[in-house]
Amino acid sequence: MTRALCRWAAPAVCVALSLVSGSKAWAFCRTNTCDPARGENCTVDKDGCRHGGKALYWGVPTVPFLVQADGSPKNHIGASAFEQVIATAFSTWTSANCGAGTHPSVGAMNGGQTPSSLVEYNVGQPNANIFMFRDDEWMASIPGSALALTTVSYDSNTGQILDADVEVNGTGGNITNGRPTDGADLPSIMTHEIGHFLGLDHSPKPSATMFITYKAGSGNLRVLDPDDVEAICAIYPPAGRYVAVPQTVDIVTPPLAGCAVSAAAKPSNRAALLFAAWLLGAVRVRSRNRKRRACRCPVRPA
Repeated sequence: MTRALCRWAAPAVCVALSLVSGSKAWAFCRTNTCDPARGENCTVDKDGCRHGGKALYWGVPTVPFLVQADGSPKNHIGASAFEQVIATAFSTWTSANCGAGTHPSVGAMNGGQTPSSLVEYNVGQPNANIFMFRDDEWMASIPGSALALTTVSYDSNTGQILDADVEVNGTGGNITNGRPTDGADLPSIMTHEIGHFLGLDHSPKPSATMFITYKAGSGNLRVLDPDDVEAICAIYPPAGRYVAVPQTVDIVTPPLAGCAVSAAAKPSNRAALLFAAWLLGAVRVRSRNRKRRACRCPVRPA
């Protein structure tokens, strides 16, 4: 079964874009802050990459994450095993070879398990980047065939990511944690979702981990394609610079829409914003300087 993989999308389109011009050798796309709903001039190139606004990125050298303590009873995957899959997927990205033995200037830290299963961003308060399964119920606004959904909050003035949460659709009991050929491979799904978590949009290159479709049982997204490596090294060059996390942000609450597409369809141009909120509709500003967007992007079978 072929699945459309979706990631955290940025404002206004499930895919925040950054790239691909015919003159460039690499095809990767970056998520950005451009939001047509706010009258901004966003463009989409022939490969589906959105351009405009600020590209998303983490402004800290090490991003902490937590794992929801229940794991997935329905898929027979415990929280500890889930932690290991996530840690390995992060390592795949952070250990990419940027040339001359250098690596991306971003890392991840496993903070352990948490009883919380909330997807939220609290302005001016501590926040947690949580990975969790949804075994009992999947959100009504996202297709039931979606394998996962990443929600990201970011500063719309700078593109700095402030928080990200990842939900895995465990309701079908079809998520596996063995060989890539066993089924809907959790390590493959997490490697793709973490690409969104770190600021990447879907790539138009079929061999890339960030390609929009995934064929469960035969696809293997655990290993990065050169296009993925070029992408992560471009966002986080070895000599990276970091900035302080802002204490106040404005909140943008767009309507939630799915950004995943079927294998035969083209990527949607609608984004929710909170890291990949597809489609931006209503906007609610709560503070003055920065905006938070939610982007929920699913990975789903076609």
